[in-house]
Amino acid sequence: MTLKPSRLRYVVLMLVSIVFVAVGALEISDGSSVMGWITIGFFGAGVVVFAVTLIPGSAYLRLQPTGFTVCTFFKPRFISWCEVDSFEVGRIGRRKGVSFNFTELRKGHKALRGTSRIVTGYEGRIPDTYRLSAEELADLMNE
Repeated sequence: MTLKPSRLRYVVLMLVSIVFVAVGALEISDGSSVMGWITIGFFGAGVVVFAVTLIPGSAYLRLQPTGFTVCTFFKPRFISWCEVDSFEVGRIGRRKGVSFNFTELRKGHKALRGTSRIVTGYEGRIPDTYRLSAEELADLMNE
């Protein structure tokens, strides 16, 4: 089963970012160059990220019998089911998503995983909910 992100969500996010880039350009034209350039840089990067996410094949979640593959920016990453304890709904700020911790079977990136656990309470997170609620995706992945 392959789940894909909501195109509408990323189109809206890209359009909002474009508006902020325009606001930054107006700030530069009014003489507020530092803040204008920061605004253009931040939201300009957002335009690029959201545009790439809209390209078919650049982002997906593939659920397979042996594990799952998360792909972002055309870079797939496979994780075996036996490497994950369970999937839970977690929050980062106000946004809900699917988070998880690894079992002892998962090797590598221990320092990064430990830092992530200290900051968020989890070692890993699925980057999108792929048109499902966080609860529906966590339930599906726990099955």
